[in-house]
Amino acid sequence: MKITNTIKVCLLFTLLVGNLYAAHAQTDFEQRLTDMNISHDNTEDLSENAKITIATPDCAYVNITGVTSMPWSKTDPNSIDMRAVMEVYDMNGNFFKKRILLNAQGNSSMGHEKKNFSVNFCEDEWEGDKTTKITIGDWVPQDAFHFKAYYLDGFRGIANVAYKLFDQIVADHESYLARAGEKDTGARCYPDGFPCVVYHNGEFYGVFAWNLKKHRDNMGLDKKKATHIQLDGTLRNECIWNGNVEWTQFEIRNPKSLYSAETTEDGSSLKKYDGDHPTELIDESMPNYDATDKNHVATAQVKHSIENLSKYCGKLKALEEQNVSTEEMRAAFEERFDIKAMIDYVVFADVVNNYDGFGKNWQWVTWDGKKWTVCPYDLDGTFGNIWTGYCIFPAEWNYFAEKFNSLSYSTTGPMYFVSKFYYNEIENRYKELRDKGVFTTDNIMSLLRKWHAAIGSDIYELEWEKWKDSPCIGETIANDNWLLINDWTGYNHLTEYDAAQTYNEGDRCQYKQMIWEATATTTGVAPCSKTGFTESLERAEEWISRRLEIADKMANYCPTAIDRINQDCKCKAAAIYSIDGIKRLRLAEGINIVRMTDGSTHKVYNKTKDR
Repeated sequence: MKITNTIKVCLLFTLLVGNLYAAHAQTDFEQRLTDMNISHDNTEDLSENAKITIATPDCAYVNITGVTSMPWSKTDPNSIDMRAVMEVYDMNGNFFKKRILLNAQGNSSMGHEKKNFSVNFCEDEWEGDKTTKITIGDWVPQDAFHFKAYYLDGFRGIANVAYKLFDQIVADHESYLARAGEKDTGARCYPDGFPCVVYHNGEFYGVFAWNLKKHRDNMGLDKKKATHIQLDGTLRNECIWNGNVEWTQFEIRNPKSLYSAETTEDGSSLKKYDGDHPTELIDESMPNYDATDKNHVATAQVKHSIENLSKYCGKLKALEEQNVSTEEMRAAFEERFDIKAMIDYVVFADVVNNYDGFGKNWQWVTWDGKKWTVCPYDLDGTFGNIWTGYCIFPAEWNYFAEKFNSLSYSTTGPMYFVSKFYYNEIENRYKELRDKGVFTTDNIMSLLRKWHAAIGSDIYELEWEKWKDSPCIGETIANDNWLLINDWTGYNHLTEYDAAQTYNEGDRCQYKQMIWEATATTTGVAPCSKTGFTESLERAEEWISRRLEIADKMANYCPTAIDRINQDCKCKAAAIYSIDGIKRLRLAEGINIVRMTDGSTHKVYNKTKDR
């Protein structure tokens, strides 16, 4: 069959048009920008700037190109320092395009399908020696950021809502740095973040939170000062507070240029300290110590500061056992710890139920090597969220104890002394923040709604389509002969499910951090085949309201109370006494009546005798 010249021309024209269309077809990323009326014509291109300053975006849009996949491992060489390019639209009229080094980020979250990643901005050809300094809002300038996946969180950023609430808490007094006598550099000493919609090679990849790192600059630390120390990791009683230092359980993030007590394989030199594989530091008593090496000297100084910290609680306990006065105990405590930071940390934890922030997921910092400050970190386990993602815990539930008060967090370590000797201050601080409107359902929900609205329902739909196995859009499916019990009473007294055990009707056990009851005799069948839950603003609002009710009881909060009358006939009536010129009430243990200004009464359970 012969093809006429006319047909040839038509075929050629069709092919040419198809190629032109393919060349100009928009990616998902470009289409999204078009739909939002964002183009280079109406944005300022900051790509040539080595220093960039922008306002905090409500929600940024970025596109990562130059790599065939996003980072998946922290150990695979092909997933480390991946050379990529990032386009950033802050949606406030600014755009920049930079080379980046791309890495996976996180610890337990590395096991999730959707992983965090970190970005280092480069001004050179991916060597990372020349970097872009980016100032976002009131953040300290940074050249690297974390992009948090928050795979278990239905809002993809509940931790940042908690950080923003904490920011409101500390806004009414001096900063950490000012209290430490340091120059206030604007360092927050805790993270912050904003929503970010990420595309990979033009295709939608997911909702992330663009976050400040726990970098020394954000902690106001100088990497060369031996007195500027930052500890990160497992910092609980057996690791540090009981007088022994388990060096492998935490990282010394600052200062730098420290030396390990370990030598190289040939024994010729000391190993440099590696925070990814922490070990004991060198000191003067060790054979390889060199007193003429300034880094050896600094390392020994840091080591002694940490060892002294480990002995603080023992010394305080010894004073307590000597029955010294409360004033002496407080003075001894405040020589060693920043009490304002501790009180803020406790009342905040009580409100958001930061159950996992009292053994790890907190930062300990000192600027003089002697007095230490606690700072919040890794707050994805708040507002009922748990690290496994199996379910949402009710507002009544605390991880460490069934007694729903701040003592649940503070049976060991420095928090023990805070709860015992500063309980009035904890209650007063809570009342102060409650009365100011910081601790209200409306205020906290306004932070969450702003985060949720900035992302938008259409982007959330894309997120659930992309990451369809996210537990926060799932459900828990019970197996036959098992019933899920939505009451966590007695949780800590139940044993974990045992496949070898026979369960009879009415028997209960723990499984996937939930309580299950057998409805018939069963053996070898786990209580559920799938776990999950459905997150919503309504769920969060109900949880926050209930949690504030509980926190009110913890802190004996009664905003309009004018006096208290003891109701328990077995106890003596309340007596008024004074501390520092402030009238306080001495209440006996039991149920007390609070008389309100309108004449009504309110029952209060008094946990301790002195208020």
